[in-house]
Amino acid sequence: MAATNASTLLGHMYDPRSWSFGTTSLLVAVVVAVSMGLLKVRVKRKTSNLPPGPRSYPLIGHMLEMRGAEMPEKLWSLSQTNNWPIMSFIFPNIPTVIVSSPEVTKEMLITKGNVFNSRVREMRATRGLRMSPDGKSETGALFTPHGPAWKVTRKIMVAGQNEFKRILGHDYVVRVLLPQLYKEIDSEVSIDARHQIAKTMIVRILMVFVFGPGAEQYAEEIIPLNDQLFVVTDNNHAIETFLPCIGESASWLYNKLVARRLVARKRKAYEEILSQRGVKYNLKNEWSLSDMVQEAERNGEINHDQALEIYEECFFAGQDPTVAAVEGTLRMIVENPKILVKVQQEMDEVLGEGKQLRLTDVERLPYFQGVIKEGLRLHRAIPFLIPHCAHEDATLGGFDIPKNMMLLVNLWGLARDPASFPDPYEAKPERFLERDTNFSGNDGKYVVFGVGQRICPGQSMALFILNMVIGSMCQRYNLAVAKDWKHERDTGTFFKEVALHINLTRRQGFTP
Repeated sequence: MAATNASTLLGHMYDPRSWSFGTTSLLVAVVVAVSMGLLKVRVKRKTSNLPPGPRSYPLIGHMLEMRGAEMPEKLWSLSQTNNWPIMSFIFPNIPTVIVSSPEVTKEMLITKGNVFNSRVREMRATRGLRMSPDGKSETGALFTPHGPAWKVTRKIMVAGQNEFKRILGHDYVVRVLLPQLYKEIDSEVSIDARHQIAKTMIVRILMVFVFGPGAEQYAEEIIPLNDQLFVVTDNNHAIETFLPCIGESASWLYNKLVARRLVARKRKAYEEILSQRGVKYNLKNEWSLSDMVQEAERNGEINHDQALEIYEECFFAGQDPTVAAVEGTLRMIVENPKILVKVQQEMDEVLGEGKQLRLTDVERLPYFQGVIKEGLRLHRAIPFLIPHCAHEDATLGGFDIPKNMMLLVNLWGLARDPASFPDPYEAKPERFLERDTNFSGNDGKYVVFGVGQRICPGQSMALFILNMVIGSMCQRYNLAVAKDWKHERDTGTFFKEVALHINLTRRQGFTP
């Protein structure tokens, strides 16, 4: 949608029938200004030793390099063909560096992690997601530059997940949420795995984590708001990145008129849900992340905007990336039936037939652990790490990187590097039985949740959800690709498969 609108706008701008003398003069001035700017960038590349990159063009920079293929695939192909482990690109408004090798990834996020640990403050597409309504203070941990706001909110989010595992653990999921899911899908023959399994379960679990047991009843209220915000953010990134000359101003306006209003609606929903705690849900006042957040607010560690942003990031960063991981791993399993058979055999032998999986069982299931890791390798939640930048001028991979220049790590490419993963396009969970691989990404090869100081603060909750949801589905059901599902792609800034449809039948030994 955003790309189509951009093409229409550009076509109108360059239609001679719509020109007046003033329009022509303005257009010439803009072209000259932009061309001079791009010339300065090219000169700076020669004088400042920026990383190499393909030929750029006036106004559109490297947009032509994106045609005909999905962005991460195209960038990975460019890096491999030209032997560029680190590349620089010029989009119309945002100079960008793409990192495409484990060695440079490790240098950037571990060796020099204290330098490349910030976010691009100038990007308006994320400003509505990290700034207080009055625009005077930074909030949250996801998009906020290195500083006090990022540190305190991240600390609360990480500590909250540790408390969740210690106090609530998997009990409520096993006792309440999974039986609710089973009741909803047991009578179904073919289901939409993205919506009926992944999205529903993930948001219900997150509701319990953030607001306490019983809050899962509000998941249906939050899911459509989340869906809208993902579309809005995607559109805003496209506007800011790909519209020559007017992208920054258009992004500012879109953010002000659309994104900020939607964020305000979500924050109001969180306030309303909190007001019902102890009234309509969580009557026993059991623990939730909101307890820690409200205590930190009372103690003056955070302000109210930061408190609301912590809730927002749990759902914004927790829903779609985890949905993609759950759905992608299920797709890997149903497209490779032997994997499902091996998972079920391992679970039956270790746990016993008909016994519900619990999180504490996972450490005794090495093949299933390999399935989760392989699923995250092939179907990672996002193709690039959230943009990083250096908070001072630095060097990376032998090249100069100016302060605040945007850096992207191509996770899609790293996961398909044959030097790190032989037969990289094949689903082989066994590969992780032969190597000591964790989720910290410290070798720069297997990177899922990020690396170093900016590693995803929600990693623990994401892995909890993946293990419980995927493990329970594999254990209880025989799964297969539905006949009506087609391997087609949606449109958008980053393409993805249409929602996965699967057939399921309950296995013997598991009661309704």
